Amino acid sequence: MSTDNTDFTGRQNDTQAPLTFLKPLPETAPAGQDPLFILRLRTALRRWYGIARPVVGQWLEERADDLRDAFRNGWDDTTTWIKATVSATFLLAVAAVAVMCLALLASSAVDGVNALAGLDVPAGSDGRTGLLASVTSPVQTYLESHTAGLAISAPTAYGTWILTALATGLLSFATRAFGARLAWGATGAATGWMVWHGAPADGREVALGITVIAFALLSIPALRGFRIRGY
Repeated sequence: MSTDNTDFTGRQNDTQAPLTFLKPLPETAPAGQDPLFILRLRTALRRWYGIARPVVGQWLEERADDLRDAFRNGWDDTTTWIKATVSATFLLAVAAVAVMCLALLASSAVDGVNALAGLDVPAGSDGRTGLLASVTSPVQTYLESHTAGLAISAPTAYGTWILTALATGLLSFATRAFGARLAWGATGAATGWMVWHGAPADGREVALGITVIAFALLSIPALRGFRIRGY
């Protein structure tokens, strides 16, 4: 049987023969220059659209029913895919906010360390009372003598120590969390160690005593609400 679309009168018939769209399409012929290619493509798309439309429509209706049930029945009876989508979106939002907060805190900490790096700490009688210098000066001396060969400089380490003491004290006061209180205690112990080894041999006992008194007084607000079990 001839596949020519010319009828017995010699006129061109626009009606395609059955299953003509299943014939292999020319791979090299440009679509803009081959009317038969465009006609076959349109026919195939219409066939596939007729098959896919009811399937996609039914799927969308089922998802819409899931959303209506979620608003009607509450979170406990919500479909799993809605819970997963909401949870993933929430976690991504929290992660984005956390990353931005950490970046801001890190930038602020770096600026604080850089600002404190050039701070001229008074020593001995140069201070108003000398009490603060009795703690900070031995710490600075200890850091200067033990940071040789390290990637961090002594002024940066000194600024980091100050920021750590302030941060752990404030977090311990504000949150009353065990981790913050543990960090505050570890900072006090490290400070006492540096004061003992950085102070002059004749005055290290006095310097350590002043350090212990200072951290004890600061621990009153920092450890507020702390109770030993059974008391």
